[in-house]
Amino acid sequence: MTAAMAAISLAVLLTGCDTDDGNDTSATGNLLREYQPRYEAVRGVLDGFASRVPEASPTAPVCDRQVAPAFDLAGGARLGDPGNTELVMADQLATPEEALRAEASPADYTRFSVTPGYLTHGLGVSRLSSSMSPGELANFLGYSGSAAMVNAQDQPTRLKLLLDAGLGVRYLVAVRTVRYEPATPRPSGSVTVDAYVLDLAKGDIPCRFQATGASPGVMVYEQSRPGDLTQLVYEDIQNHLGIAVDDVLTRFNGQR
Repeated sequence: MTAAMAAISLAVLLTGCDTDDGNDTSATGNLLREYQPRYEAVRGVLDGFASRVPEASPTAPVCDRQVAPAFDLAGGARLGDPGNTELVMADQLATPEEALRAEASPADYTRFSVTPGYLTHGLGVSRLSSSMSPGELANFLGYSGSAAMVNAQDQPTRLKLLLDAGLGVRYLVAVRTVRYEPATPRPSGSVTVDAYVLDLAKGDIPCRFQATGASPGVMVYEQSRPGDLTQLVYEDIQNHLGIAVDDVLTRFNGQR
């Protein structure tokens, strides 16, 4: 999209002109203006963390201090309460919108990435909205979230739920791939990551650990779910990594 087209798209998005539902589009623009400074403040915090993630791998799961409030990782399904903890790739801390661009691009299962959460989506929509048409934004807001978000039919309500959920994230678990065995050519795979907990409110990195997500790649996937087996196994690796991370965070919660 050219700069001129982006400017036109932003004008349409903010003013509600040339759309079938001007009221919704105008309300969407107002929300973006309202929330953008808050998301830019979060972006500044992430910029500060980007160069501070340790290069050394954790030797054991450890927290340097008690963490409060407790970790609440909602998990890959994003159903129900969005929680206060999400995963992010460590190399995308300074440019979280890159995760959204990658998600929208043709799948590359040779490189592991976690599923972007609410905070990443909020950062993305607050920054990328200038190059989105109203239709593209509507597709973006199709991101599956909480039950309330799924049931919200109008675009402004969905956007507000997404933006509020993103700002409710207190902890980011920044992960860096240590070892990845993709689901090709065999129908199984695994990933091991270094994980560092970033406390966005206190500005420190209180906890660190390693986690592994593995998919057995059993052929039952082909029988129970349609789609490419490589994709299904990749998603299963993502899901199992989320479970492994949540297990460690739950143990940390028990040490409080």
